[in-house]
Amino acid sequence: KTELRSGNPVVAPFAGRMLGNPNFTGEGPYYHMLVIKGFDENHFITNDVGTRLGENYQYTEGVLLSALHDWHNTDIANLGEKKVLVLTK
Repeated sequence: KTELRSGNPVVAPFAGRMLGNPNFTGEGPYYHMLVIKGFDENHFITNDVGTRLGENYQYTEGVLLSALHDWHNTDIANLGEKKVLVLTK
């Protein structure tokens, strides 16, 4: 949240099916990347180019933090470490 407050967007990898986004096709992707661009009291605000309705899509903090997982070379998407990429100006 500190980086977002400073105006720095965050790119993060997720176990896509744990996101529960109703705009995904079927169950959704095993892995998915999101740009997190802000937050309010209850949600993180994201841009998701993987769906038609991804601009300003909001996820609760609990959903994002539990789904946050880096690539892991197995069929199990939620074994990776929690990592993000901060984009600075």
